Amino acid sequence: MSRLPVCIVGAGTRAAEIYGPLLTGPLADKVELLGIIGRSPDRVAATAKDLGVRASTHLEDAQSWGARAVIACVSPAQNASVAHAALDSGLPCLLETPLALDLQDARALADRVASTGIPVAVAEQNPRHLGSRLIVETVRRGVIGEPLLVATDGAGYRYHAVAVARAVLGRPRGRLATGQRVLAPSVDVGRGAAVEEILVGTVRAEGGALLQFRDAEAAWVEDGPWSRGTGRVLGTRGEFVGGSVVSWDGTRRPIPVEPIEARFGTETRRVGLRLLTDQPIEVLGALPEAGLDDDRQAVAGCVLDWLAQLGGAPPGWSVADGYADLCWTEGIARSARLGGAPIALDA
Repeated sequence: MSRLPVCIVGAGTRAAEIYGPLLTGPLADKVELLGIIGRSPDRVAATAKDLGVRASTHLEDAQSWGARAVIACVSPAQNASVAHAALDSGLPCLLETPLALDLQDARALADRVASTGIPVAVAEQNPRHLGSRLIVETVRRGVIGEPLLVATDGAGYRYHAVAVARAVLGRPRGRLATGQRVLAPSVDVGRGAAVEEILVGTVRAEGGALLQFRDAEAAWVEDGPWSRGTGRVLGTRGEFVGGSVVSWDGTRRPIPVEPIEARFGTETRRVGLRLLTDQPIEVLGALPEAGLDDDRQAVAGCVLDWLAQLGGAPPGWSVADGYADLCWTEGIARSARLGGAPIALDA
């Protein structure tokens, strides 16, 4: 199969440090990066020069260069407009999250994608992290029975945490959201004197399972103790919590999770995870031979799923999924603003 010629729209950190090196490195046998397109001429030129590709400030140049698809990693406020521009050009697109900052704009984009038939996917990487994938596979295999409750205690930013929970539950429709909030001083000194909204809430899903949610952005400090929270899944026959499974087989025996590691030069990296059941459950990174960290492995998984979608496979994370993630989050937030009134979600 020939390589897919693509352009990256956006010249910031994600393009320079994540997508660019992936497409010109371990994914170069599948993708040909033609150029970088962005708003700032200086930044676009610098990023393109580092990657050895062309630079432009006009999306129209993607087609003149021969691009057959684009990867959009712009600022969140620009996601929807870039996606619409790509659709105007008839170009398949891989979109960074969120679809839009406004839920109505996200719905309009989701409706347009559904009507065009152009392959568009969302690069929602959190369900593709090794830990998330192991939980999803453990649930799928029935080790803990049917999932009843997914609790996400600050484990990922709002729609990212919801995406993981939805993946664990099998991506059901959301039915009813409730929420409460408190305001706390921001501890991120880069934002100056400010307050942050901390959301807590629930979403009842179709089928009866429950998401229990708490946000954690107000307490985020880079490399600090609150950088990442935890999650747990309660099922009818067991629970996944704290890096192991407790099976309710009469002994409540813990089933540990162990890393699968490989050595790359002088560095040892985790390339997978294994749950030590009688028939061990293993998940590996998208490119275990590449020596990438978990975050880059997850992004590589997004790209590979998107390439498979262009070949006719179902999307790994669809635009409808991206909209549902926002819808669940916004339902909790809206309920909180209304003092906890239940909100019926847009199915």
